[in-house]
Amino acid sequence: MLSNNIFFDGRQIRWRKERWAERRKALQQVGRLSRVKKEAGRERRWMRYINHCISKRIVEIAKAESKAIALENLLGIRERTKGSKKFNRMMSGWNFRELASFIEYKAALQGVPVIYVDPKETSKTCPKCGNVSRYNRKKQGWFKCTKCGYQSDADRVGAINIAARALDALGA
Repeated sequence: MLSNNIFFDGRQIRWRKERWAERRKALQQVGRLSRVKKEAGRERRWMRYINHCISKRIVEIAKAESKAIALENLLGIRERTKGSKKFNRMMSGWNFRELASFIEYKAALQGVPVIYVDPKETSKTCPKCGNVSRYNRKKQGWFKCTKCGYQSDADRVGAINIAARALDALGA
């Protein structure tokens, strides 16, 4: 999500990747490994295309609004997060570094600055009062501050906090 309330919904992408995982599993069980390799290449090319489209749109919006792009520094996220088998597959299939590199080179071509910020507690910090609590996120997609009562979509809160950290880094 962008700080100006533009959402990039990943549900359709996640659904498609889950279908591919189910198909890979079925093909592996019957010993069709050459077919698995062929379909893996198709999935990889499709995901690269999606990352190109998203990065192009983000840079276009930033250029049109004369804004910088702030991204979370997600190095080591796979080591820090563990979950169910499905969650781990989703994390290992998430091409965040590819998307970030596409944004970087497209932004450089357009003259848009890219700033990396520390992602720690960005989705648990209230953008109004600064309260940091894991209880601010009792539900996965919803944020409600336990101190001041501020409520919003959790992705929106994270985007606002990332933008604020980027402004701090720029000294604005």
